[in-house]
Amino acid sequence: MPTAVPVPRRLAADSCPGALQVHKAADGGLARIRVPGGVVSLTQWAALQEYAPIELTSRANVQIRGVTDPAALAARLASAGLLPSATHERVRNIVASPTGDVRSVVTELDRDLCAAPDLAELPGRFLFAVDSARDVAGLGADVTVLLGSDPAPVLLAGVDRGLRVSVGQAVPALIAAARGFLAERTAQASRAWRLTELDDGPARVAARVADALGLLLSAPDVVGPAAVESGPIGAVPGGVAAVAPLGRLTGAQMARIGAVARDEIIVTPWRGVVLLGVDASALAALADAGLVTDPASPWATATACTGLPGCAKSRADVRADASVALGVTLPSSGVLPVHFVGCERRCGHPAGAHVDVLATGDGYQVDGENVRVEELPAFVAAARRKNA
Repeated sequence: MPTAVPVPRRLAADSCPGALQVHKAADGGLARIRVPGGVVSLTQWAALQEYAPIELTSRANVQIRGVTDPAALAARLASAGLLPSATHERVRNIVASPTGDVRSVVTELDRDLCAAPDLAELPGRFLFAVDSARDVAGLGADVTVLLGSDPAPVLLAGVDRGLRVSVGQAVPALIAAARGFLAERTAQASRAWRLTELDDGPARVAARVADALGLLLSAPDVVGPAAVESGPIGAVPGGVAAVAPLGRLTGAQMARIGAVARDEIIVTPWRGVVLLGVDASALAALADAGLVTDPASPWATATACTGLPGCAKSRADVRADASVALGVTLPSSGVLPVHFVGCERRCGHPAGAHVDVLATGDGYQVDGENVRVEELPAFVAAARRKNA
């Protein structure tokens, strides 16, 4: 398991990549396209497929690597409706329950967020969550609304501070929390990127939201939901779901997904897709394209950072080594997720308990234990069983 990291004291503004603010990586430009609620139309999916392979992130966003012409990419994304706001494109960070009744709230939140000039100042890592199935609430969002009850609890950094709102107040509360974060950051002379980086952030922002909306804080009674180890996969209510191996989709896999989908594709924070209105018989076609459709597969809860050659900070081609390690048969249930990383930054690691596989330069550490590359499959398999 990764060692707990102390809350950082930020000295610089957030430089999280976006569709316009392209990050320079070892393999070229890296663009991150925000997809609120993970919803992508078939037309938008076809536009993204032009840049395959793509990566799916733990926030249900899309990454494109090797960008050589950022202006041309931005123009293509805008023409497909994937870049509705040049000023707010990095702050449209909204995760939502993939199969839940959340669409109207996500749409309203995205609209109101982009319509507020002051909220363009949010850091690119500030995260909203709209949860109706107790699945995305454990992903570490800065502000989460738990739909399904009236009034609905609003959690701040996963903590219940007594905020309760009607469904009609859900979006105003989320917007007020974002403004409360910015106001508290200014009051503390902080450059925080996340709510947890502020002194007593959840309590102070809760008070600001209550004051802005004229609410009375209730006695906290909600325990923040734990992170869900596995997202939807296989047959799901109303459709099917598949996971991208190590979060990366080839052009052929994207084409297969587009051919199977009916009206839209929902990208999930577990680096997969949900296709609603699709019969379970389509799972065979998705599996034939190399997508993970079996919840018992060792690949179902395995993730990895980019590694070499894409990231100059990585000490190994972690994706290649992970692919070998994942060839070991595991029990059909009761195993931990695993995340392979090339350096101590541990980019993209899961929110919950998982096996930590860190490249060291002359091998790996599996939950802190040094192993040689050739030993990796056996050690990873044992760690996933042992700790489950």
